[in-house]
Amino acid sequence: MGTVIFDFLVDSFLFKDSLFKSRYKNIPDKEILNELSKYRQFCIKHLGKVQQEIKENDSLRIFSGMEMPTIALLKQSAFYVGQYIIDDPIFKLTSPSRDVDKVVNEFLKIENQDLDRERLSNAVFYMKNLTPMVMANYVKFLPVSYLFEPSEGIPILASDCGFSDSLPEPLIEFFTKNAIIGSVDIVGSSRNSRHINLKAPKPCREIMIQFKNHVNTGYGYVLLEIIPFQESQVEDQSEWGMYLPSEAPNLEEFEAWVNQSFYLSSKNLYQKVLQKNIFATELGAYYLSESQFVFDLLSQHFPLKEISIKQSTTNILMNIDKLPFLEKIDISTLMSVRMEYGDEFQNFRLNLEKHFREFRLIKSPDELKVKVDNALHEIYDVQVSQINSRLKQIKRTALITDSIILLGSLIGTFQTGGGSIPALAGIAATAVRGAKPFFEYENQIRQNPAFFIWKALDESKKFTWAD
Repeated sequence: MGTVIFDFLVDSFLFKDSLFKSRYKNIPDKEILNELSKYRQFCIKHLGKVQQEIKENDSLRIFSGMEMPTIALLKQSAFYVGQYIIDDPIFKLTSPSRDVDKVVNEFLKIENQDLDRERLSNAVFYMKNLTPMVMANYVKFLPVSYLFEPSEGIPILASDCGFSDSLPEPLIEFFTKNAIIGSVDIVGSSRNSRHINLKAPKPCREIMIQFKNHVNTGYGYVLLEIIPFQESQVEDQSEWGMYLPSEAPNLEEFEAWVNQSFYLSSKNLYQKVLQKNIFATELGAYYLSESQFVFDLLSQHFPLKEISIKQSTTNILMNIDKLPFLEKIDISTLMSVRMEYGDEFQNFRLNLEKHFREFRLIKSPDELKVKVDNALHEIYDVQVSQINSRLKQIKRTALITDSIILLGSLIGTFQTGGGSIPALAGIAATAVRGAKPFFEYENQIRQNPAFFIWKALDESKKFTWAD
């Protein structure tokens, strides 16, 4: 079980608690970068094997567009979703620095940093915390970022219409409606420690383009002036220079540049979302959108003809504020119960589908919430209570049986004049007869759709919850 990627990490110093918690304080940058390089080559070499591991698991899969889904979300989803595919956050830090990026950063007075110890420590902490989920084959880390790594160099682009034809008109309208474009106001003495304030667009040399209800990132652009150098001695090559003027561009030039930047940003974001969806489809997984913006983009412009019961159930489960029993269940225990009680887990999932399948038709969020709350009450409060009641019956039955066994042993002793062997034989025979109804009751309990929750709750009582 688990994944081939963890075969490397569990033996790597990157995963040692004492080191990543101190951000590898006494480890030189060169040694850490060398280990990350080894990890990168290992992941690339075994990429096909990791993908095969995923496809071999015939279950409901989710491909996460979110970079690092919260542990709470993963835990909540574990009551229905078969497997989660997550972009490997450590691999993302192994992308080699491009010469062009170093030159641009130096030009803009941004410090070139080959190693971000804080990001690395956070990524390791995240992956290590999810180890029980990885070992249970529930979480699969995949170097998805490898698909989007830029090529060396800067592409030269040109368009007669300012890239306004980059996307179909309906998509351009959607991106336009949700775009946030502002002139960048740098606060701070250096670009490394700066805070960016977005102001109403006005002629300037630096802008930021973001989209409403999307992740907390954006597309930054700097308008440089390009000047030709002397012709290169190499055929079909030429040399150009760039510099950043102190004065702002004129209004016409500024507006043209902003429009081109917007169209290219929209195209880049759309293509990335599209590529992730294609990749998810190849893995036989549903795509979990990373933001409300992406969800609206897909649902409005690529609506499904019919939402399946599994997809609807997954959506409802992941959008519940918090399952009433979630905080009481330990991650390791939840994964252990999932593996040990596979049939009961499947029974619980089918029961969720039974309760949630009609909710696909509900449009009102308030009505949906009431229906979901009622269903959870039935699953958690009512059915778990039924199991506890049945258990009390079993304990009472067991107590009566024990009393009969004890009485039988005493009678046997007196009847045989105090001989021990016949009495022991009598105890054993009575115990076997008493065990049969106990196992019958246990099997009845395991048929209860809420047995999976009950078992996870019961086992978690033995642990101190840290998550």
